[in-house]
Amino acid sequence: QACSEFTTHVLNLLREQSRTRPIAPKEIERMVGVIHGKFSSIQVQLKQSTCEAVMILRSRFLDARRKRRNFSKQATEVLNEYFYSHLSNPYPSEEAKEELAKKGGITVSQVSNWFGNKRIRYKKNMGKFQEEANIYAARCHSPSTPNSASSGSFKMPNSGDSFLSLQSLTSYQSPPNVQSQLEFLQPRGRLDPLPLFSPQHLEPNGSWQDTPSPVPSPAGDPGSSNSDASN
Repeated sequence: QACSEFTTHVLNLLREQSRTRPIAPKEIERMVGVIHGKFSSIQVQLKQSTCEAVMILRSRFLDARRKRRNFSKQATEVLNEYFYSHLSNPYPSEEAKEELAKKGGITVSQVSNWFGNKRIRYKKNMGKFQEEANIYAARCHSPSTPNSASSGSFKMPNSGDSFLSLQSLTSYQSPPNVQSQLEFLQPRGRLDPLPLFSPQHLEPNGSWQDTPSPVPSPAGDPGSSNSDASN
């Protein structure tokens, strides 16, 4: 429209000039072609500038929306945990919204908008969010694991390792020279030799049971009787 108006204005000027000097029709056509070429190039530049401006505004708008929509992982965990733990009535009070906003590091209005959008998405596609609901429900109802350091509990060693270590101890036999030295150091005729250790074995239920020590013979040490007989 602007091109046609400007062309009409130029033609009127040429007609007025034709009264003072002769103007050929070819000159008029050439002027019209120049005007159309200039306007076409201007239109292309305007379209390019408009497209660039629209793309810049669109990117800024989408970035702003993305920043408002994407919360941190901590904020999302806090909001989802409250939502699925109050699934029968997912409408937090103002005090609860303030507490959730403080925990997640967001504003109260963002909490309200999140719960509104979450309720809509959950109602539209409940099957999609069922797995997520089960995860948060199990997390809320799972008992807290006690700390081993504070409760004073200890970790039992592996039963197989304990059995192997005890089996190696029970299968151990002292050398003859050590046994002879022990018999030499014992007082003769007074006390019976004591066992080096009392082996233990592990019951199938995981409890420990001591193996009863052998009962000493009341007759006394045979060595002491031999010594008395020799004396």
